Amino acid sequence: MTLVDQSTLDGYSHVLSRYILPEFKGHRLTEITYEAVVRWRDRLRRESEQLNLAAKTGVQVIDRQGRPKRPFGRPAKASAITSPGKRTA
Repeated sequence: MTLVDQSTLDGYSHVLSRYILPEFKGHRLTEITYEAVVRWRDRLRRESEQLNLAAKTGVQVIDRQGRPKRPFGRPAKASAITSPGKRTA
C-alpha cells in the first residue's frame, strides 16, 4: 500500500531537482534563511512571468538539456485552490 500517488512523488522529484536543489544544495538547513527563500521565490516568480510572456508571443524558451522551460507553480496551485480534494488525470 502506497501512502502517496506516483504522480505526487514525480511532482516532488521534479520540484526538488529543477528548483530547490540547484539553489540550496550547497547550504546546510541552518544556513537557509527566510530572506534567502524569499529572494529565491521572487526570482522564480520573475522567471515565470518572463516565460509566460515569451509563450504569449510564440517564443519557446529551452533549458540547458534542450527541454522547453515551464513557468513555476501557478497552474498546480490554481487547480488545488479551485478544486481542493479533487484529483486530475
